[in-house]
Amino acid sequence: MASTTKSVFGIFLISSVATYVYGNFNTDFHNWLNPMTILVSVLMGCVLAFVYYYFVKRKH
Repeated sequence: MASTTKSVFGIFLISSVATYVYGNFNTDFHNWLNPMTILVSVLMGCVLAFVYYYFVKRKH
């Protein structure tokens, strides 16, 4: 169970950071602390982690 939790958290963390950095480079480079960008990045990370858990880890 520990590897499942760590891998899902890793997917969440990597996808949130990647979405945040990618979104800032493509929209407004000077607005790094925009709360809406942070919220959207975290929500997308949650969705991707849930999808990863649902389709990959839940079957084992």
